[in-house]
Amino acid sequence: ALGRVAVSFNKPHRIQVRNRGTALECLIAGLIVELARAGSETRDPIYQQQIDVFADVGRGAIVLEIDSNGRRPSAGPWRVALARELAARIGASVTSPAAGTGFIVRLDSSS
Repeated sequence: ALGRVAVSFNKPHRIQVRNRGTALECLIAGLIVELARAGSETRDPIYQQQIDVFADVGRGAIVLEIDSNGRRPSAGPWRVALARELAARIGASVTSPAAGTGFIVRLDSSS
C-alpha cells in the first residue's frame, strides 16, 4: 500500500495539442481506466466488470459512449479532469450520463 497520496493538476497556461488523434486516444484510455478502478472496488470474488465502448457517427459529430456495469467513479478524479481538458483542446466534450455509469465523448466534425 502506498498510504495517502495527494495529486493536484495545475495548468499554468493554455495547453496546445498537436496530434488530435493521440489526444483522443489518451482521453478515452483515461476514462476507461477510471471506470475500471471504480469497478474494482467490489469485494465480491465472482464479480466481473464489463466496460463497453460504442461509436456512432452522425450528422456533424462522432459520439462515443463508454458504459460500465461497475460503480460510478468518485467526484472529481484527476483522469476525468485531464480527459475533459484534452477534449476541450480538440473540440470535443466529455459528459456523464444522468443514468448509468460511464461517459459520453462527443467530437464535432467541424472541429
